[in-house]
Amino acid sequence: ALTNLTSIAAADRVIWNSRWNQESFCNAIGELLRKSPDGKLEDVNMWVRAKSAVCWPPVDRPSEVLHKTPDADNTGRCESGSGIRRIVWPHRWEHDKGPDALLRLARYLRHRSSGLYRWTLLGEQYRQVPSAIEIFLEEFKDDIDHAGWVDCRKAYWGHLERCDWVLSTARHEFFGIAVVEAMLAGCLPWLPNRLSYPEITPSIVHGLNPGKIELDVQLIRSRIQEHLQPTKPSESASEIDRHLESLIGTRAAT
Repeated sequence: ALTNLTSIAAADRVIWNSRWNQESFCNAIGELLRKSPDGKLEDVNMWVRAKSAVCWPPVDRPSEVLHKTPDADNTGRCESGSGIRRIVWPHRWEHDKGPDALLRLARYLRHRSSGLYRWTLLGEQYRQVPSAIEIFLEEFKDDIDHAGWVDCRKAYWGHLERCDWVLSTARHEFFGIAVVEAMLAGCLPWLPNRLSYPEITPSIVHGLNPGKIELDVQLIRSRIQEHLQPTKPSESASEIDRHLESLIGTRAAT
């Protein structure tokens, strides 16, 4: 934490990938300095914000438009009110991504919600797999379309294309590129009301879940695409360039 603070103190401009990242950092640093008996830094939030900007990172789009029409495939889209609903959980298999909540929600859907659900688990795995993931893989083995790391980028987008919902149970997330990719592929967001998620989604989808879908799905997807326009690589890069150019201009003037 102190290394990060030292880097920010030495920087002329700080670019954060989300407002949540900036705010959580400022709040945590304030707590840290209050515990330091010889800390001499004051008004940290003020001088960090004075040199800060928020720019969403660029996120590559697929080469083809996904979920272009409601009948793009035979998976039984959720707007039809019937059929299979496919859910992707696109996180690395670690405890801070909430695999225990994944297991709990999957059990809830199986016992309390109507309809059929199938699962896709993406993300990197490590030597020690959380026990909740191991239980999930065994308990829902007949309902899993894919579980594991995908090396090929095209194949990864293919998995996203086949899914209807993207679920996050993360307890730690500064931006959420995997979730943004899934939404760009046409998945509807099933996200907690915390971290960066309220920021990277339009208000129309807040609180959305597979059991609560009263709005027009194509309208929702359209609003999501509009909201995520700042992540388009050309726009994101231009925004970062703008901040760098303004910094250069300020330095030149002095």
